[in-house]
Amino acid sequence: MADRGPRESRRRDGWVVVLSAAAGGVLVFLLLLPTSGIDTDPPECYSIFGYVVPCGAGLSLGLALAGLVVAGAVAYMPMRHRRG
Repeated sequence: MADRGPRESRRRDGWVVVLSAAAGGVLVFLLLLPTSGIDTDPPECYSIFGYVVPCGAGLSLGLALAGLVVAGAVAYMPMRHRRG
């Protein structure tokens, strides 16, 4: 019977990267998502936690994708060094 230890370990490490990247992206999205606003000139929008954020969800979505990529890269770095 073949030893399946290293392959399962790599698969588990891959899930760690995916989950940490998703968590980083969701966190950035929630921190920057405008949920309420005041119609002034210029308009003021507020996040879930009450601080001022740019109006429009486009910026929060773009930065969430960037956060997802950065979190995935940071989570992948220790795995890459350990394998080599």
